[in-house]
Amino acid sequence: MQIPVTTPAPTPTEDAFPQILCSRKSLVDLAIFSDDKARALSFYFDLSTFSDTSHREESVDLEQLVDHARSSVPAEDGAGALQKDLDMILSMESDIRKAPRVFRAAFACGSQGVRQILSLPYASNIRMLKVGRNFEVVPLVRALEACTPYGVVLAEAGKARAFVGQGDDIHEVMHRFAPVDIGVHADDSRVGWSHHIDANVEERRKAFLRSLAAEVQQFAIDKAFQHLVIGCREDLWSQLEPEFARIGLVAGHAHLKSYDATPYEVLQMAKPAFLAMQQQAYAEFWKEVNEAPTRSAVGIERVLQSLEEGRVRKLFLGTVPEGETRECALCGKWQPTALSACYACKSTDLRTIPFGELMVRKALLSDAEILAPESGQQIEDHTVGALLRY
Repeated sequence: MQIPVTTPAPTPTEDAFPQILCSRKSLVDLAIFSDDKARALSFYFDLSTFSDTSHREESVDLEQLVDHARSSVPAEDGAGALQKDLDMILSMESDIRKAPRVFRAAFACGSQGVRQILSLPYASNIRMLKVGRNFEVVPLVRALEACTPYGVVLAEAGKARAFVGQGDDIHEVMHRFAPVDIGVHADDSRVGWSHHIDANVEERRKAFLRSLAAEVQQFAIDKAFQHLVIGCREDLWSQLEPEFARIGLVAGHAHLKSYDATPYEVLQMAKPAFLAMQQQAYAEFWKEVNEAPTRSAVGIERVLQSLEEGRVRKLFLGTVPEGETRECALCGKWQPTALSACYACKSTDLRTIPFGELMVRKALLSDAEILAPESGQQIEDHTVGALLRY
C-alpha cells in the first residue's frame, strides 16, 4: 500500500503534484498513539451524495457528531483540551462546504499536543467522530489504498502524454515524453522509391515503440508507481504490449477515444482499469492463500495470532466483523482468552480495542504489507487473511 501525501489541489506543474509518499512512520505513530484519559479524537467526514439541502445537512451532521462526543465525555479536569479539539472540528464546516467530495480525517489530543488534519481526493460517504484511548486508523488505511497513485500514459504514433492519477483526481505531467517524427519526407517521388520509404517508416515506428516502452518504464520508476494504465488504440496496443513484455513492464490497457482528451476524460477512462488491477492483486492474494494453506492464515483468531508472532508479510483487511478484543496496556500483547491478567507480563491493565485497529497496528509495527480494499470492494466475501513469512 502506498501512502500519498495529502496536499491542496496542485497547480499545473510537475513539481506541484504530490509525489512524496507519507512515511510509514507517520501512520505507525497514529496507530500506536494512546491517551490514558481517553481523549484521543478521531474524525472522518465525506459527503459524496448531494441534495438541495446538502449544505444544511453537513452542518447538522457535524453538530450532531460533536454534541454526541461532548455528552459521552465527563466534565472533569483536563476536559478543556478536548473541548478545543471539538471546536476545531466544528470550524472545519466552511471548508467542507467548499469541497464536500473530499475525504477528511482529523486526529487530535489537545492534552498531548497532537493535531493532524488530512484530506484525500476520494468519495466515501463517511461520517464518524470517536473519542477514546486510541486513534481509529482503519478508515484512513482504506482511503489511502483507494488513493494509491498510479501512472497513465496516452500513446499515439510518435507522441505520448503522461498523467498521475490518485483517487478521484488526476494531473498531467507536462512534456514528460518528447514527440518523435516517424514520417519520412522524400524529395524524390518516383514509384521505385516507395518500398524504401515504407521500410524506413516501419523502422522508425518500431524504434519509437521501443523507446516509448523504455521511457514509460523510467516514468514508473521515477514516480514509484505500483500500477500503470496505457490509453491507446487497440492496434497500437497490440504492438506496444510486446515491447512492455520484453522489458518486464506490466501495464493495464484502456481504449483511447481521443488523444486530446481532457484530464477528466482521461480519469474516466483510466480509473476502471486501475481498479481492475487492484482487484486482480486481491484475487492473486487469495489464490496464493488457497495454494499454500500452511504458509497462510484466514480468520480473525489465526491472523491475530500470526501477527502477534510477527510472521505476517502481507495482511488482507477485508470485511472485519464488529466487536472488540483485548490487549495488555503494559506490554501490548494480544489477549486471545478471557484472562484476568496478561499471559506474558501478568499485568492486570487489559484494554479493549476493535479487531481491525489491532490488526492494522500490529501489521504496521511488523512491517507487513497491508491490502485494505474500500468497503464493498472485497472479493468473494473474504474477511481477513494473511500470507506468512515462514
